[in-house]
Amino acid sequence: MNETPSSWPIEARQLYNPIRPLGTGGFGTVWLAESTSEYSKSGHEGDQQVAIKMVGHPASTKATIFAKMSESGYFHREVEVLQEISHPLIVNLLHTIEENEKEKEDTPEASPFCMVLAYCRGPTLEQILRHGGAPGIYLAREIAAQLIDAISFLHGRGVIHRDIKPDNIIISGARLEGFEACWSDDDDGDDAAKCQTWKIKLIDFGFARPLHPDDIDGVKHSIEVKPVPGDEAFRRVNIDNAIEDAATANKDINLSVHSISHKKIRGLSAVGNRDYVAPEMLKGIRGSSKNVLSSSSHGKNNNLKKQLHEQSLAEAISDYGMTADAYSAGRTIRYMLTGVPPDVSISDFMANKNSAMNIIGRKLKKKFSKKENLARKKRYKLTSELPNEASKVVIGLTHWIERNRTTVRSARNFEWILSSYYMQNERDCPSSNDHKGEINFLKCALERRV
Repeated sequence: MNETPSSWPIEARQLYNPIRPLGTGGFGTVWLAESTSEYSKSGHEGDQQVAIKMVGHPASTKATIFAKMSESGYFHREVEVLQEISHPLIVNLLHTIEENEKEKEDTPEASPFCMVLAYCRGPTLEQILRHGGAPGIYLAREIAAQLIDAISFLHGRGVIHRDIKPDNIIISGARLEGFEACWSDDDDGDDAAKCQTWKIKLIDFGFARPLHPDDIDGVKHSIEVKPVPGDEAFRRVNIDNAIEDAATANKDINLSVHSISHKKIRGLSAVGNRDYVAPEMLKGIRGSSKNVLSSSSHGKNNNLKKQLHEQSLAEAISDYGMTADAYSAGRTIRYMLTGVPPDVSISDFMANKNSAMNIIGRKLKKKFSKKENLARKKRYKLTSELPNEASKVVIGLTHWIERNRTTVRSARNFEWILSSYYMQNERDCPSSNDHKGEINFLKCALERRV
């Protein structure tokens, strides 16, 4: 057993033993831990392992007032949201720990905030993609359908996640090695999907925002579900570049700007990973920071571009709505289907990968390598290799024009999503259909607690 980290508050040290760190996020570190108390064990049905998320700068380190307020705000918002939602595809909050002033004096190295979460076993989607590239089409379809369902549920409660990306999707039942069904486009992949082998957990609600009815005033408080567009709407577009061309926008796929999903909320924090955020978020970015404004105004300068990329979006604000989550989900699915990172053109990536110089370089590296290379060969897929119905989902979700973008709720009705085994059996899950279109706002938002 590892020595208890100094970043753990007193109560966490009493209830849990550390096993290993799981990762580090924007506001703290996440640890895998084992329960030492009957109280804690009873909270998660006898499973002694939990994930402990430490948040905030300890008293012994210097931090700006803005940073400390941000940490406190995001912690309490995440806790308030997770306490009110329950879905089999969303991480479960067990309990929280906050240090009082006396404890901060006694343990100055400890993080001031701590949340204990049910431990979600399995690799993240990001780990799968980095390990072997594009997974099998059956695994991809199940993940896409479950992701759509989980986000639909959140939107039905008036919650925007704001950080949808492969790092925040854990896939139980998947393994990086020794389980070929994860990578199969054949019957074994179909059989694994049919047996409901894979289940996702959407994690990290640090940026989640519960909406108040006043945030979306002027529209009816229900999510409008539009029919799936006809084939003519997708004739001239593909998942690589045409979605950014306004000239290809088809009037048949225009969605009502009076829909809650397309309603912009003014003055939201512009948070999230820049490779997955919707274009309207970055287009309208503003704030008190000079770096934000100058970088966005002079994007041609490489140094300023780098500053813009590295700077926390939490210091800026923008105007956007639920369709920002739709765009992030579409970018995630596109990455999953092709294995090509979201910030890279698929055609350019494949052309560079198959260039003569790169092929020769890979052969020379393999020939002169002293160690046997047992790593899985990464697989990448051209857009022409993807099922048309899968491409339609990505095209709809990642449309550059907000009013033409498919909402997450509407994406449930696309054929590729409906054909998943998860959706065929989704009656067993509390999906967004339980809301019958009406928004069931969280109490924490209605009472203005966050």
